[in-house]
Amino acid sequence: PHQQRIPLKLPATAAGLRQIEREAKVIAAQLIERRFSWASYLSQEEETSPESLPLPDCIADLRRTFWPSAAPVSPLWPRAKPPGTKPTPPTSRNSWLRQSSTPGSRWMLPSSLP
Repeated sequence: PHQQRIPLKLPATAAGLRQIEREAKVIAAQLIERRFSWASYLSQEEETSPESLPLPDCIADLRRTFWPSAAPVSPLWPRAKPPGTKPTPPTSRNSWLRQSSTPGSRWMLPSSLP
């Protein structure tokens, strides 16, 4: 058995607490008799929640509601690199690192660096 939350939408007052306790006793009796149904505790809005809709319907709803109102997307950088620059070759990019000759060791700086 798992504990569940049932939204009763009652006020947090002494009278509301008494009503909640009565409702809890009714639910406990229904559970014992195996005749409890969530239908009496779900509103119409909750029955048509996105989780209960098939995925294609959710995607169609997203396209219909979100995409028309979305702001246009602009690239963050107009160009990846300034004009006239050349990519750095991999050999010069990693030449300051070398791997130690002992197996299982970490990367080390070469001893020739100042």
